[in-house]
Amino acid sequence: MGSAEVVGQYGLALAIITPLLTFTNLQLRALQATDARHEFEFGHYLALRLATCAVAIVSIACIVLFERYAAAVAFIVCAVGLGRCCDALSDVFYGLLQQHERMDRISISLILHGVLQLAAFTVVMFFSQNALAGLTSMAVVSLAVLILWDIPVSRLLAQWSTRYTPSMRPTWDTKILRRIAWLGLPLAVTTTLNSLTGSVPRYFVAYELGDGDLGIFVALFYITIAGSMVIGALSDPSSPRLARLYAAGDSAGFRRLMVRLLAVALAIALCAFAMAYMAGGVILRILYNAQYAKHTETFLWLMAAAAPLYLANVLGVGVTAMRWFRAQVPLPVLNLIATAGFALVLIPRNGLPGAGQVIFAASVLSMLATGALFVFCYQRGQRRLA
Repeated sequence: MGSAEVVGQYGLALAIITPLLTFTNLQLRALQATDARHEFEFGHYLALRLATCAVAIVSIACIVLFERYAAAVAFIVCAVGLGRCCDALSDVFYGLLQQHERMDRISISLILHGVLQLAAFTVVMFFSQNALAGLTSMAVVSLAVLILWDIPVSRLLAQWSTRYTPSMRPTWDTKILRRIAWLGLPLAVTTTLNSLTGSVPRYFVAYELGDGDLGIFVALFYITIAGSMVIGALSDPSSPRLARLYAAGDSAGFRRLMVRLLAVALAIALCAFAMAYMAGGVILRILYNAQYAKHTETFLWLMAAAAPLYLANVLGVGVTAMRWFRAQVPLPVLNLIATAGFALVLIPRNGLPGAGQVIFAASVLSMLATGALFVFCYQRGQRRLA
């Protein structure tokens, strides 16, 4: 419904704000889901998330004011940032629901988000032809779902729970909030660097090739992100169970579940690549238009990157379930440096296919490094149990 340049502006806005919001989120949902011993109350997590969202909003305002972006990009950054902050508040309630393995409630929330945001954006964009208005409507939907579904459902869970009854009000205990923030800081650094690593090719494409090619690259890359959401739908419900199996010393059960997750992730990635190889141009023409269908080579590189990317994601869930947070910090530093090096060489030399090659090389490196870390953490944990 918009030009490739408009898509490029949206992609650039995401590249600007995603690392910031990823860091301020502190990966509280992962901490909640793997908190098998209920070390902290939900009210503590909620209070910390409210504080970090306030920091994120102020930071986004400062970025817009001091970086002097074009007005169109600046307003899009603000609209996307507000929507993502609403999503971050929903995420802390997802953490509570996930801890109780009520993924059905999370699924309904995500369905509401997806359907209503798509409908709102489509209607507003159709009548206004204004991307900012469409993105603002998506932020309004995020806020509405938070108020009308996520909070009431979580409150009902708190009333009905027999295993653990959380307080639904923020608990402003600064000592405990500092402990949670310190515990989540390694995960925040890890995911922020991973997010920044994913944004590096976008920066290079925008600089070397312009907003038009950036829009095409972002659109193609979002197909692999759709696959990542499927992997997340499999691995997220498994993380509390993995954490309990590991905490209980059930090594056999932990290994079985990890092998199943890895096998499913690999199968999904291979099927996706096979479809892209056989009918990549047709798929792009159906999803987008003929302009995008010209870039099947880039699309194939991105789909080839799906297998190592999905396996790395599952292995990362396993490491987090074992509560090895600080050990994960060196990995994204290595990935960031390598990705920047790949992008510096491949994108100027090969253009848009080079950006796909960067994603593929970085995904393979991430899979190998995360696999090595998983083996190390698991073996160390086994020695401790012994």
